[in-house]
Amino acid sequence: MDKKLLCLLGGLCGLILLGCSAIQTSPATPSAPTPSLQPQPTWSPTPSLAPMFTPTALPVPTITPAPASAAANPFHLAPAQLAALGNATEPFVAKRQVVVQRFERGVMLIFAQTGNVFDQRGGEFIFALANDGRAWRIKDTFVETSKNPDDWYTCERKPGLRPERSGIPWRGFGKAWCDYPDVRAALGFAKIYEDSDGTAAFQSYERGRALQLADWKGYPGWKNGRVYLVFYSALTNPDFVAGKWE
Repeated sequence: MDKKLLCLLGGLCGLILLGCSAIQTSPATPSAPTPSLQPQPTWSPTPSLAPMFTPTALPVPTITPAPASAAANPFHLAPAQLAALGNATEPFVAKRQVVVQRFERGVMLIFAQTGNVFDQRGGEFIFALANDGRAWRIKDTFVETSKNPDDWYTCERKPGLRPERSGIPWRGFGKAWCDYPDVRAALGFAKIYEDSDGTAAFQSYERGRALQLADWKGYPGWKNGRVYLVFYSALTNPDFVAGKWE
């Protein structure tokens, strides 16, 4: 083989050996340590405070308005009388025209409407008070359709005679007297004509009425200025209520 070629090959081999030796003997360069990841703090939500008690909504009280003049006692009645009458149902009436008629054993009376007028179609209440203590509240159902007094009779017509002569009441009093035999038997016949000169104060209650007549000459056993109390026993039929008076 050519000496030049051999020398060339020998040099290459020497270089290769030197490189390998350098690789093997050279100290390894220490690699940079991999930093360990430190755990980050974990966020936890602030716990909500549990309520120490559960609020309960209070019921809203229902306020029932008291009837008009519920505590009215204009005549200074005793507690027992007020308890029997119940609450007042209307404002106190200090003065109102009243028509009264005397009978053999009692009286009938009716109060004017607001404005001191009497409706010819009826509608108000007639009070019948018998001497024996019985009382009635009767709806006035008489309707006046004629100016002829002979047509004001409901029963036992006495043409040309007024009640003080015939004994038979007419208009609203007469219709109530004719329609209810118990009232008729308790009161008896009319003694006078209708007396419309008087006035009265009254207070209406749930179970009765307190009244005081004024500007009135009075009748035997019936006094001007006295307070009369009417107590209803039942209100099954509001158009005809029985009871007592004192």
